[in-house]
Amino acid sequence: MKKLHVLALLVLFICVFASCSNDDEPSNSDVLGKWICVETDDFVPIIEDPYFYYFDFHVGDGIVFFEGEFTSNDNLISGKKCFILDDGQVYIVNDEVYKSNPTEYDWNKNVLYDRYEDDYSFDQIYILDGTLLTIFLKGDLDRVVGTISMDGDILTYTYNYQNWSSGTQLILDEYGPFVAKFQKQ
Repeated sequence: MKKLHVLALLVLFICVFASCSNDDEPSNSDVLGKWICVETDDFVPIIEDPYFYYFDFHVGDGIVFFEGEFTSNDNLISGKKCFILDDGQVYIVNDEVYKSNPTEYDWNKNVLYDRYEDDYSFDQIYILDGTLLTIFLKGDLDRVVGTISMDGDILTYTYNYQNWSSGTQLILDEYGPFVAKFQKQ
């Protein structure tokens, strides 16, 4: 009987510890919805290459996170659907309009199929694993990768931009870290 009491106390301790340890980590349901950038680092690249490209958020940009899943035809990329907003909007290709409140339906309409290759391009997707947030950019292997923390309706994202080679699936360049703060809308 003593063993049963000790075992019950051990199970209770583990349950309490496990439930408390995840309280500080944002869950997928915490990030769902629209977030607008309210504060960011100013990053100016030192490279004088006209083809140089990097990704960073500016005040007024945003992210809209959805619950829906997506996997590419080649199974190389999978995650949940999202839009990155440029100055608070995203261009919906099939409707030929800019939207400040895009929906998951708009994301689905933006998937473009190549009828000859049976392949498609798609908008951004994300993976949230604990505090690690990865956003794949526009049907590509390029991504922003970093950690998030949440304080009320403010989400802080400390991230690097990674330029990936689609053929070899290797990181070509990495820039950062950048820090951006977003407010829930």
